[in-house]
Order: sequence, then structure tokens, then C-alpha cells
Amino acid sequence: MVREFLLCLRLRCPMCWQGAMFAHPLKMNAQCSHCGHVFDRGNGYFIGAMYSSYLISTGSGILLLAALVLTGHLSLHFPFTERDWLALVAVAVFVLVLGPLITFPYSRVFWVWAERNGLWHHGDAGRPDRLPLSPAPTDDSSK
Repeated sequence: MVREFLLCLRLRCPMCWQGAMFAHPLKMNAQCSHCGHVFDRGNGYFIGAMYSSYLISTGSGILLLAALVLTGHLSLHFPFTERDWLALVAVAVFVLVLGPLITFPYSRVFWVWAERNGLWHHGDAGRPDRLPLSPAPTDDSSK
């Protein structure tokens, strides 16, 4: 299970670990090109992934603030200096903008992997796990 969790970092299909789950970092494929697993199971399916992405971003920001305080780059004494404000703004930008963008694809892969392993969501009986694989596009430019 730990090995599979680490394999999530490759952003591959958590069912077969072969097909790419994302076309590019912010665009998820509809299904796996290798095994046909449907990634998006309907409206609201990835709400938990959104919360986990936020949790990871916020936790990283708190760790970053703690590291800045411990290394002396941020003072907790009021009034804050210009350098302290700059550090706080940098951490806020990371947590609010960059963090969710970085963690977005990983949180979705983790969410599908967690469902596969029965960690929380068991899916709906009426929703297909797999669709027939789409045929490869053909070059019709000769017509």
C-alpha cells in the first residue's frame, strides 16, 4: 500500500499504473488510455480531493512559516518589520495561489487511489468503472 501511495506521485492511473491520468498538469483525461477506467465519476466526486489539496497547501504554508521563524527570517515580535511582512506575503501567495495549483493533480490521483483501496468512497452501483476504450484518431487529411 505504501508503494502504491508513492506511485501516485507519477500521476498515472491508480488502477493499472500505466495510463496517464492528466493530459497536462491542469487537465485531467476522462478515462485511462490503458485500462479504460473512468476517472471522473460525476458531479461532486472530487470535492474531497479539493479539501485534501487545500489541507496539503495550508499544512505546507504552516511548515514554511515555522521554518522561517526557526531560522530567524521571520520575527514574531510586533510591530513587524518590512522583511517580516515580505515573508508573510510570500507564504500567503504560496498557500493561496501556488499551493493549490501544485497539489491539484496529486490530490485527484490520490482520491481515485483511495477509492480503489476502499478507504472511504465506494462509488455508486449505477456508474461504470470502465468505458470502452476510444479508438485512436485517424488521419483523414487524404480525403
